[in-house]
Amino acid sequence: MPGFLAGDQTLSVIAAWLRRLGYRPQFCGFVLNAGCSDRTLDRVERRVDTLWRSHGRRVALIGHSRGGHFARALAARRPDRVSHAISVGADLQGLFGASTPTLAAVDLARRVVHASGTQGAPPRERRNGYGPADGLTAGSTLVKATDQSAADQRSTHSAS
Repeated sequence: MPGFLAGDQTLSVIAAWLRRLGYRPQFCGFVLNAGCSDRTLDRVERRVDTLWRSHGRRVALIGHSRGGHFARALAARRPDRVSHAISVGADLQGLFGASTPTLAAVDLARRVVHASGTQGAPPRERRNGYGPADGLTAGSTLVKATDQSAADQRSTHSAS
């Protein structure tokens, strides 16, 4: 699953690397991830259910930044379907952590939407020159089917 303002294509390098190691990485089908977090998590949960049914084993999630938060949330929600949640570059200590480039992108998106008059509230008071830290972070998650013994042999630690 791609992260904020990103698509599956942003994970093609890591997917190729995982394939060379013998894993079977699967993408979630996102072209641009800019939607609601709840709907995004529901969509990934449906994809994990599909993989779980087709492979008959739990799925390991790899998340970058915002995707790390989604991986962690889905692992907590569905421990029967998710074997591991691996976070890379995700601030798991801070619930609403966001990088400076992400805050700048959110601020720009808000301004564009507001200027177009289509929807959304006007830009909020800027903090640190980039806008509010309202919980949006960048990131991606890759879904991989695995069995428990293979996961134990290839245990991966969270990185932040």
